[in-house]
Amino acid sequence: MTGELISLFKAGGCEVTGIQIRVQVRNLPHAIKSTPRKMSKASQSAVEELAVKLPDSPLKATLQRLAKRKL
Repeated sequence: MTGELISLFKAGGCEVTGIQIRVQVRNLPHAIKSTPRKMSKASQSAVEELAVKLPDSPLKATLQRLAKRKL
């Protein structure tokens, strides 16, 4: 848009070398609170089974913690 504005001003006889635009940021609406998701017993079992099959790693530890959560 600045290019178009510069062209319009120049066409009107004004010498313009640049335009600076400042905008005011609106306040964002409050974030929507999400409800915690629950894992089904079947999903929890599947995660536990996968964790058992993996070699010791950060992924395995994370899956074990996830499966042990009280949901």
